[in-house]
Amino acid sequence: MADDRLNRMYAFLHHAVDVMVRRGIRHAVLCPGSRSAPLALAVMRHGGMKYHVVDDERSGGYVALGIAQASHEGVVVITTSGTAVLNLAPAMAEAFYQEVPLLAWTADRPPQAFEAAENQSIVQAGVFRPNVKADDAWDVDFFEKDKAEHSLRVLARVIHEMLTTPRGGVHLNVPIAEPFYPEENMRPPADALPEPPHIREGMAVLSRRQVYDYAQKLMATERVLVMVGHRLPNYPFRKALKAFAYRFPFPVLVDPLSNHYRGPSVMLLNDDFWRWLSPAAEADLRPDLLITFGYRFLSKGVRRWLRQHPPAAHWHVGKMPHPYDPFGVLTGHIKVHPRTFLQQLREMLNDQDAGAHAAYGERWAALYQQFEQSREQGIPPLTPEAHLFLRVLALLPERGILHVGNSLSARHLAHMPRPTLEKLAAWDVFANRGTSGIDGSLSSAVGHALTGQRKVFAVLGDQSFFYDSNALWRDRLPENLFVVVVNNHGGRIFEMIPGPRRQPERTAYFVRPHQRSIAGLVEYYGGRYFRATSETEITERWPDFTARGPAFLEIDIAP
Repeated sequence: MADDRLNRMYAFLHHAVDVMVRRGIRHAVLCPGSRSAPLALAVMRHGGMKYHVVDDERSGGYVALGIAQASHEGVVVITTSGTAVLNLAPAMAEAFYQEVPLLAWTADRPPQAFEAAENQSIVQAGVFRPNVKADDAWDVDFFEKDKAEHSLRVLARVIHEMLTTPRGGVHLNVPIAEPFYPEENMRPPADALPEPPHIREGMAVLSRRQVYDYAQKLMATERVLVMVGHRLPNYPFRKALKAFAYRFPFPVLVDPLSNHYRGPSVMLLNDDFWRWLSPAAEADLRPDLLITFGYRFLSKGVRRWLRQHPPAAHWHVGKMPHPYDPFGVLTGHIKVHPRTFLQQLREMLNDQDAGAHAAYGERWAALYQQFEQSREQGIPPLTPEAHLFLRVLALLPERGILHVGNSLSARHLAHMPRPTLEKLAAWDVFANRGTSGIDGSLSSAVGHALTGQRKVFAVLGDQSFFYDSNALWRDRLPENLFVVVVNNHGGRIFEMIPGPRRQPERTAYFVRPHQRSIAGLVEYYGGRYFRATSETEITERWPDFTARGPAFLEIDIAP
């Protein structure tokens, strides 16, 4: 009887993996554990997924996130029961806020296990709420004849939620009763089960009347400003915005993580610009209409400016369920794909004269050009660390993939000079700024590197590296991984923030200075190690560093 039960369970799980594969899930991250063995073995024996075994669940969640970022497809991550599940929480939150499709398929113990105080039993149902798009659970006898069809429908529904715009993380919890280990090399029979409905997302578009109304308001407004926040790489959007900007001369301000670095009127959001700008110029640049895309803006200066000089109207375009209002001036949320909005608006305005909008864009361009010239002369000056970071960016090849750590690393991107900005237009740039924590930056880069042969560069600080060093805990590191660690020996960003900087406990609590090097960890995990302390040494080491991976360059900055 036990063998029959196991046959039915493994046969069903084979079908469940079939459902995932047919919906585009081609990668799985498996975090070892006993209770999750049926889920992991089903993936490993199916043959339709590439699987990656990651021992640390917290790192595993971010590895899965990096794979999903790279592939633009859903990824499943499997853990055993108990606190192993909780370790996925940071990555699930990041997937939710960054709109990355990630399925947590977690093993659980039967409901009575918690009441009996069995090992590794916690309340797992809904454990990621509200930071997931959807969650559900199978019954303990999910594979039996009267439950199997329903269980597959639940799985299909959860996957549909994961892949429907806006995408995000979802959770399917699976209680598994003993016995659950199959006989050695047992292959389950492939009994047919009905395929659950394959629901496809329709393309949302604006009605012709809606497009006409937006077009009329746009043409009647002289001072229109477009801003692009943090976005995953998306070529159709970039193409649509570039075509729109060529037709209409609106200034386009882009976040350092916008993945939109080239096109007419593109200017990089930089807090130094707002410090350089005079109060009179700030007031003169106030827009009448602000149109935003993306969901996060790194610059505090632009937030302050828009709150002090609010536009009469602010349209945010995107399909997120709840509109973001970072500037406190939102007047409308347009819930369509940004590229659809731009294409429909451009078609409606195809024969309209946009000359009346030129003066505002020219004013922006002239001031920003003056700022760039001032920056070339060292005003305002950059920190030595920023200069080293920009040297790394200047040495990057013409194309590639860049993962940037949070905190100072992401902020240094805002200092890119125009030639570097133009170069990054051919790159895909990633950072875990959905929740902006330092955890998982290295693991996401490792996950990305696992998906292909293109070189993946990760540039991050020492705190981020050490915090996520379990990303290196693998049988073999990807050979296309190149990691640059800017080691300033502590959380030096807190020396730049006025609040922490004024506290007497600044050093002991915030900065946490240290004298550690990454060299020992790199040697332990089998990477090639290089060290530099100046722009000259970075340039000298670069050819050997990038010759073959996995390789690590530590830029050692004296505190």
